[in-house]
Amino acid sequence: MFSDDDLYKNVIFGNGEISVYRTSEINTPVNTLVVMLEGLRNTTIDIDAVLYAIGKKEAEFLHRTFRKSPEMDYVGKLLDFIELCGWGKFELAAGNKETLTYVFSSEHSLLAHQYLKLDVKREKAEAYIVGLLTGMLEQVTGEKLSGEETKCMVSGQAQCVIEVRKGEDELVDLGRVSDSFSYDVDITPQYNQVIEMAITQKLMKISHGRIKLWNFDIVFVPTATFLLLQEYVRKELGEEVVMLFYYAARKQAYAGTQIQIQQYGRKQDKQLYLSMLQHHEFSGLGNASVKVFDEEKKQIDFLSSNNVFLKFYEKLFGEVKECNVFLRGLAAGIAHGYFEVPMECSEIDVESAQCVMHSVAGDSPMPAEIEELANKSLTVGQFLR
Repeated sequence: MFSDDDLYKNVIFGNGEISVYRTSEINTPVNTLVVMLEGLRNTTIDIDAVLYAIGKKEAEFLHRTFRKSPEMDYVGKLLDFIELCGWGKFELAAGNKETLTYVFSSEHSLLAHQYLKLDVKREKAEAYIVGLLTGMLEQVTGEKLSGEETKCMVSGQAQCVIEVRKGEDELVDLGRVSDSFSYDVDITPQYNQVIEMAITQKLMKISHGRIKLWNFDIVFVPTATFLLLQEYVRKELGEEVVMLFYYAARKQAYAGTQIQIQQYGRKQDKQLYLSMLQHHEFSGLGNASVKVFDEEKKQIDFLSSNNVFLKFYEKLFGEVKECNVFLRGLAAGIAHGYFEVPMECSEIDVESAQCVMHSVAGDSPMPAEIEELANKSLTVGQFLR
């Protein structure tokens, strides 16, 4: 089991990026992730099948990345990776290399605990983790394997149990993705004011694979995983449903500013405005520098450089394209907290690894299929729980 010292040793912040075992990660509150997934569950796609396929694909990327180090226990390293990213602590309970049958168990699943906290009823919660473990075992054994979650705490079991055995899956088609993609994120630690405070005061803590930061449960999500999910939704359901990521992030960020106001009062030194830029880096989404700040017009434009989504989108899909839906939501939500009016954020002047985020007053309606869920599940009260 990892300690807080292990967390600080292996989770590196620098130049607007986050690295865990040399992989690119973004961080987000757990209930924001759950709301996005549950919003997608109300659509025509089979979100569990999508997450399973993405987990398998991510395992390929991780295997290529881990292969660059002398570490040869890839499954053990993946279990450590899952724990250090805050997805929970999973253990290999049984394994037979001859019959290719494996059993993993966890009493500390990130998603299961969050579903229980939000009283969301589910039979299963671990499709993504099942995909990761099955995919890594496929890479190690060279055999076709199939994984399944056979027990889940959300449905009243004492543990989440994942079984992997020989077999071939019919996977969701994730579309064209680079066959050679791997991570190799070598970061020199470089902290802004907010990150420095978190590091020096040890405000980020880990216990049984669950990470808390300022009393928020957070998770580190591989950048490729997030982009694969976003682009699958875009392809299958269209631009309107992709905006789920924007609205969830906007609500998350606005709730965070309200908590800051409750705890520290309204600051006169533009602390909320500064926190927008710091949140950008703290989420692992790149650097920010101000281009326009007009309090009278209620406008904030900032240059997002070393933009992680843009950089990895190009590596994954071979093109440069507007893809910062989640980051736009974060910027709009924090700007709302500062200006005290609803704000919108668009992405302009997109180039390789940089773009301009343009925030102005506005309040576009939330798509009907996600409005009720987002309003019910993303409240300040639940962020404080």
